[in-house]
Amino acid sequence: MFQIRNAFGHSEEAKGKVIGIYRDVLGREPDGGGLQNDLDALGRNWSLEGVRFSIAHSEEAKGKVIGIYRDVLGREPDAGELQSYLDALGRDWSLAQVRYTLTML
Repeated sequence: MFQIRNAFGHSEEAKGKVIGIYRDVLGREPDGGGLQNDLDALGRNWSLEGVRFSIAHSEEAKGKVIGIYRDVLGREPDAGELQSYLDALGRDWSLAQVRYTLTML
């Protein structure tokens, strides 16, 4: 089972999915070290959902959401608002969806 999981974790399909997560959640391409760490995590039995959740709750993602709040609403989110949008990014939202939702408030 480990060999199958490790093979998927380092496949082109997994690489493409992780790159997509970085684009959605952080608005950028992954650096080589970050991408390799996430592919290694997949090889160690992490799920893509787990990788996404981890990236979405990173300090960088927090900074992105706070920046969107400042740009759109002219203020920082409270703790509950921040957590709500980080959780949304961890599920399947993108930064563009966060921005759009805030513009509709």
